[in-house]
Amino acid sequence: VTSLESAGSTVSPFKFAVIGRYWTVSVADEVLVQRIPYDATITNARIRIGAIDQGGTSSGTLEIDIQKKRGAGAWASIFSTRPSVAAAAGSYAVSTNQVISDTDLNAADLIRLDIKTQLTYVVEWEVIIEYTV
Repeated sequence: VTSLESAGSTVSPFKFAVIGRYWTVSVADEVLVQRIPYDATITNARIRIGAIDQGGTSSGTLEIDIQKKRGAGAWASIFSTRPSVAAAAGSYAVSTNQVISDTDLNAADLIRLDIKTQLTYVVEWEVIIEYTV
């Protein structure tokens, strides 16, 4: 019964997936936006990069920000230290440096993905936001 009860609170993470040659555009705010369907508490948020494109040598650092907006309020970062992954980390690396400062999400809040710096020749990456309800 205990394992069944604990599985009942398991939820799929929010994800922002970026696929394609995104490094050909400049850094950008509001790349993707998602409405939160229910009250939640963020437990982790990180970047996972995919394979390095074989058409070039990867360089730079991918740094992102997740910002939230409640009602008519302003956008504000959930991080005190934003997650990043350097090219030297290689294919399939996961960020580990992020520090989350705002974990509270309410139903109908908006969250958005901002790209602050780019990593070249990575054709797919995602931001995974884990939470509890």
